[in-house]
Amino acid sequence: MHPRSPFVDDLIPLILDSSEHWWPQDYLRLACVSPSWLFYVRRKLYSCPSVSSFAAIASLARSLQDNAELLPLVFGVELRPVCTAWSGSTLTAKQAAGIRYLLSLELKRVKLGGQLARRTERFLSMLACSENVEELVIDGAGLEDGMGTLASLEWDESILYRFPSLKTVELANLELDIIPPSTHPSAPIPINHLILTNVDLASGSFLCQMGVSISSLSICAKSASEYDEQVRLALENCGLHALSYQVCSSGKTERTFLADANVTSSLRRLALDGYADSAFLAEISLRCTELEELHITGRTVAVTALEWTEFIRTFSAPASLKRLGLPGGTNMPPFVKWSVEDTDGIHAVAASQGIQLVN
Repeated sequence: MHPRSPFVDDLIPLILDSSEHWWPQDYLRLACVSPSWLFYVRRKLYSCPSVSSFAAIASLARSLQDNAELLPLVFGVELRPVCTAWSGSTLTAKQAAGIRYLLSLELKRVKLGGQLARRTERFLSMLACSENVEELVIDGAGLEDGMGTLASLEWDESILYRFPSLKTVELANLELDIIPPSTHPSAPIPINHLILTNVDLASGSFLCQMGVSISSLSICAKSASEYDEQVRLALENCGLHALSYQVCSSGKTERTFLADANVTSSLRRLALDGYADSAFLAEISLRCTELEELHITGRTVAVTALEWTEFIRTFSAPASLKRLGLPGGTNMPPFVKWSVEDTDGIHAVAASQGIQLVN
């Protein structure tokens, strides 16, 4: 028999990253195999630990305090404590100290949810190294009651100066209260990607008052009437290059977010999941002359296959549209899928114009 080849430790991170479905017991067993396995399992578990109870927050803080060698492994935290009948609703002194300790670490990614999404600005002020934070996520999912969401964030000018390294901001399932800055910031904070999902604007005039410059904006709203005007302002004031806009309701609005908007010099990618018709396509042709990628999807698109063919034929230009995503049917109503002949016709005219059709 040939001797067994020694195991190559460099394969360990590849094995751990090959699946997202490891159980805690799996990590425990693997950590006991060898010092190399222990090193990589620790790095996997502690790079951005996620906890969902106040007791777990206290335990994580104690583990890091008692094992200083773990601290260099921590790049972020996800704190989403919820109160249950079993855990109770009273925050103990140890648990509160655990929150303060974890938020005092040098973190690049911070996600706050659960009970920490209530008046979240209180916990943002606890971040001792906020200048290092590159990704901030606040999600109030699970805090809704019969009157609406209980999660909230007050955005004021102090955030502009305390988080100068922010690259990605994601807000979800909360009420956002924007307090305009007392003075116009000398240099807007550059944010690569802002994601808003089910966010109710309590006050403020959206991002043009938040003192930020945004490259990519993603919005999921309940209705177009909620956000169309805000999107229009963002297009005009925030230097957007990419916009993803999903509207859950299917109603037609009197005025789209492109109406009267000057976006011809910045927007390169537009993805819309919501109502669209031939008039909206005409607005795209008129105002988005530098657009390179367009996706219009959903089951409320009232554009026929013939209208898409005409749009592709007249809109394409060498420096403009290169990729196009289509819904695969027309909402008459009801929604009717295109025939094979319709699909083949769209593919043929797209190929003749050098446009790639994508899913």
